[in-house]
Amino acid sequence: MRIAIRWVWALALVVGVVATLAGGRPALAGADTEELAQALLQFEQNVRWRAVSDQWRGARDGWVGEVQSASSPAVLSRQVMVLEDAMGWDSVEASWRQQRPGWVAMMQSARTDGVVARGMLELEEATLWSAVRQEWRGLRDDWVARVKAVR
Repeated sequence: MRIAIRWVWALALVVGVVATLAGGRPALAGADTEELAQALLQFEQNVRWRAVSDQWRGARDGWVGEVQSASSPAVLSRQVMVLEDAMGWDSVEASWRQQRPGWVAMMQSARTDGVVARGMLELEEATLWSAVRQEWRGLRDDWVARVKAVR
């Protein structure tokens, strides 16, 4: 009986490891976190290179990987903050300077997809049209609706 129990535990461990590796992301990520991760990547793809720091070019590939593997709202929230930090003051409304401290506090304590969604919407709303590609105008309404749908 002890041998059978050991085999069951070993099998469960192997199945868990294989499932995590095969899926490419931890099993904890929910559908809303994945939806927000895709929305964040879409937003970033439409931010112009001149609107982000010079260091962003070297950091971007790693950041994309972190967003794609985000396993929780808290992890994704940190990646939203990384993007915001890479964006220059010239890419956001002047009012963002006053709004930002509260936004950062909210994002640092984010534990739900709804809070992350709200933070993403606030960042996008503060972003100037000159900081995004022209195509964003046609994509924005659908993007906002998808992000607002996350609670």
